[in-house]
Amino acid sequence: MKKAFLVFACLLLLSACGGMRYIYMAEVNPTPNVDIINPIKERIFLEIDESVQDTFWEYHSDLKPLEISSWRSSLANGFMNTFSEFNIVTTKDKAQIIFRIYEATPVRTLVSLSAEGSYGLKTAVQSCQITYKVRLLDAQGKILKRSNGTAHSKQSGATKYDTNRIVASAIESMYESIVKNFFQEVQVK
Repeated sequence: MKKAFLVFACLLLLSACGGMRYIYMAEVNPTPNVDIINPIKERIFLEIDESVQDTFWEYHSDLKPLEISSWRSSLANGFMNTFSEFNIVTTKDKAQIIFRIYEATPVRTLVSLSAEGSYGLKTAVQSCQITYKVRLLDAQGKILKRSNGTAHSKQSGATKYDTNRIVASAIESMYESIVKNFFQEVQVK
């Protein structure tokens, strides 16, 4: 009797855990909407602080858990697309300017939650925001400029398929804000 109860309890637990779903976000290629009139001529290098994780989970009480993968690569892609007209170098020892990301933390936000439909389901519309802290340094590590804040995605969505697009939009907004702070003569397209 005890054995049957334990088997039943284990099966019940496994079936309950099987219903737990999550959303997966892979590497994205954000393309910020900036037009830098006078790109700097110095060699620039992207350095992402080790505290910025590459793979992690983001939780929201009203949304499915989100596994974020290749976050650092996604940030690097955004950097490359933002500063494509600059003289980007791949090693720090060749750099004259260092663009250092100290923090870039994505958080999904709930835009709206619909009333229950005919099947008892609710639709959650989400967006994303990134809290960031970035410094522009010279080759010796002296701070030239600082930028920090919270960037919001310009897009929202209701399905798991929208997640990559929404997070990429937040990265784009982050770089657009940073460019405005670092370079005065910037026109947003």
